Amino acid sequence: MFFTRDGLEQSSAEVVARHTARRYAGAATVADLCCGIGGDLLALAAGSAVVAVDRDPCTSGWPPATRTRTASGTR
Repeated sequence: MFFTRDGLEQSSAEVVARHTARRYAGAATVADLCCGIGGDLLALAAGSAVVAVDRDPCTSGWPPATRTRTASGTR
């Protein structure tokens, strides 16, 4: 993952992200609005197609790179 100080402080812990993703199990597509650095995005992408949105220009370009680097092959 790529980090900024604010992004890291605001990101979900891995266990929380997995819990959140389980709540959306079975959904074909999930929207991760305010995705930040992509903590929840990684867990969500393991089971669904994800639309990721963030208004912060420092983080908005990072989630696709994060997903490609650490969850390749999931979608």
